[in-house]
Amino acid sequence: MIKYILVFLILGIPLAAQESDNQSIELPDFVITGTQNITIPEARKEKPKLFQALSQEFFKPSFTPDQLNISKFSDPLRKDYSSFEKGNFNSGLLILGAGLETLPTGNFYFTQSAQPVMFNAHIYGKNINEYRNNAGYNISGVEGNLNLFTSTKASLLPGLKISLEGHYNRDNYKLFGSNTPGYKRENEIIESSIGFESGLNDQFKYSLNGRYETLKLIDTDYVERLIKGDARIQSNFGKFGFSVAADVTNQLLRNNAATEDSYLYYSGNASFHINTVETFNVKLGVHYSKLDSVDLLSTIASFDLKLDDGIMFYGEYAPHTKFHHTKSFLESNRYYQPLTSDNILTKYSTFIKLAFEFQYRKFFEISVGASFAQIDNVPYFDDSVSKGVFDFGTSDDVNYFNAFVNAKFHSSVLGYLYFDAYFNRLRTDDNFSVPYRPMFDVGINYGYQIFTCLELGTQLQYLGKFYTDIANTNSINSYVDLALFAKYNLLSQLDFTTELNNILNKKNYIYKNYLEKPFDIIVGIEYRW
Repeated sequence: MIKYILVFLILGIPLAAQESDNQSIELPDFVITGTQNITIPEARKEKPKLFQALSQEFFKPSFTPDQLNISKFSDPLRKDYSSFEKGNFNSGLLILGAGLETLPTGNFYFTQSAQPVMFNAHIYGKNINEYRNNAGYNISGVEGNLNLFTSTKASLLPGLKISLEGHYNRDNYKLFGSNTPGYKRENEIIESSIGFESGLNDQFKYSLNGRYETLKLIDTDYVERLIKGDARIQSNFGKFGFSVAADVTNQLLRNNAATEDSYLYYSGNASFHINTVETFNVKLGVHYSKLDSVDLLSTIASFDLKLDDGIMFYGEYAPHTKFHHTKSFLESNRYYQPLTSDNILTKYSTFIKLAFEFQYRKFFEISVGASFAQIDNVPYFDDSVSKGVFDFGTSDDVNYFNAFVNAKFHSSVLGYLYFDAYFNRLRTDDNFSVPYRPMFDVGINYGYQIFTCLELGTQLQYLGKFYTDIANTNSINSYVDLALFAKYNLLSQLDFTTELNNILNKKNYIYKNYLEKPFDIIVGIEYRW
């Protein structure tokens, strides 16, 4: 009975959960980590997730200059050691909490599987109080996916995975750092997708996905629709092989008008794979992408070299483009307002990356690397036209350099540790820093199970000083957020949790005039069944 009462509570209030990057269709494992397909560690830049993973895996660093990277609005402590990772649930997990500034917050996860079907659902919500005038935030949503699997012995399409996904999200808040601080904005996102994936035959693997997304800025009647599709094919024949990847996005816009603007972006790679020796793989190919009259045609190449057991060396030359649209800008900065442009195509005419990776069994992993790029049409947020309402500007001839160290350590005796450190440098041709890109970014996450019934964790996030305008005349001081987490097992299925966020009570800013949440303590429960 208790689980039904708790679920009713989370459904009956306009909660809000962690903001995030919207779930996109992930490439199947056979495309990403196929025998002759090269995956290069990247400097990871974590973003909040609307669709939280049921098991947190170690992600190699993935920071790239096209990410508008400082989009971390104050969130409860990230829990890489979630109950789902430990496998101590049967079909559901309910997380409820209430705090000084966060009241309430909740997540409900549900999963069921019976061959050949698997179903997952997630209901979430969070409400942040007005810690200063008009500074509250409210978000809620629901999402789910259904996976169907055909038998590996079926006469028609054996080993095929069919995926159906749906997602609804709404949030509302006020532009409290603008000249009209009481102005309320409400956004709505609806997403659906279907995907097909087959990796049973080592000589021929493929995936095909389609996605439909709708963004509504309800306060302005602005609507953006995105129709997306992608296809992947990989074929291996002994020591040689080839792969083809294609992506297309059709952007449809309507803004208080009877007509609808349309833009078509597409990109593709075709590569030839060489694997003449067991420890060395090479991939050579070509890339092409286009939006309107802007296009890019370039050769691409990558390799991976096994130096010793657990030691890999990677290299990549991969010019490419990045399509930015209203939804992607709003995910990075909720105070963004589309005013002057409908989209931006960022062009990486040069992109080089080198990385080392060391692994020791399942206990320790570290990635160290660097990348360099020459970029045109780099977007940055700007509120010079209207205070606290961000449009974007662009810069050409930007030089980018990134170095990173990313490590994880897991031990039943010493606990777990995640460490990320980045040095990022984006400079324009006249030697100005691109706004809202901190040069230093450090994250530390440590957890330890003191007793069988008690687990403690801490997290530190540091962002160095960064500029807020392209002339580099105004800046924001460093961002420091220290958090603690404790979980106490009351019963076999019930835990009591406590989170302390921004313990130093530092006045943090991610965007000019928008103060982040101050010190907050959140107490709650986690119930599994």
